[in-house]
Amino acid sequence: VGYRIGVVDGGADGSPVIEGYRSPGTALLIPLVSTLGSLALGGGLLCASQGHSGSAQNGGIAALAVGLTIAPATGHLYATEYGHALLTTAIRVAAGALAIWAYVDSIPKDCSPGQCSNGLGAAGVVLALFSALVVPITAVYDIADAPRAASRANEAHDHGLGLAPFVARGGPAPARGIALGGHY
Repeated sequence: VGYRIGVVDGGADGSPVIEGYRSPGTALLIPLVSTLGSLALGGGLLCASQGHSGSAQNGGIAALAVGLTIAPATGHLYATEYGHALLTTAIRVAAGALAIWAYVDSIPKDCSPGQCSNGLGAAGVVLALFSALVVPITAVYDIADAPRAASRANEAHDHGLGLAPFVARGGPAPARGIALGGHY
């Protein structure tokens, strides 16, 4: 057809393929599955290590760390919000490191008779608790905000509804018409 203006190409599910489009559902599933999967893997490896140090325990700790810090930001990476993903991941890493340091520093050390150095003391435990709470709160926020991040990316690329002339492929002759295109 010589006057063809556009061709509707379908994906595997029959939906139109639009370059740069980010699905809000996919943006939610990626961080949800990667976070829960990392936490399940880390917990399983820690249980399998039965308290013995070694590769299972180290792998479990690493999987938990990835599941709590990096995995929640994958929805924003998918939505091309790299700055947001980097910032919230850095906040989680810093809060986790601060929580560990404050807790360890609050444990009494060098306790000889009459002398006991406990660093931050009770304030360290409180600081550790509040810092540790930042990690899951920002992780839940990142996962919940991922669909909105995909929507923001779609708005930035001007993906919306519109009428588009098309010629559908298939059959003995192409079918001409107008389609309501876009994702909503």
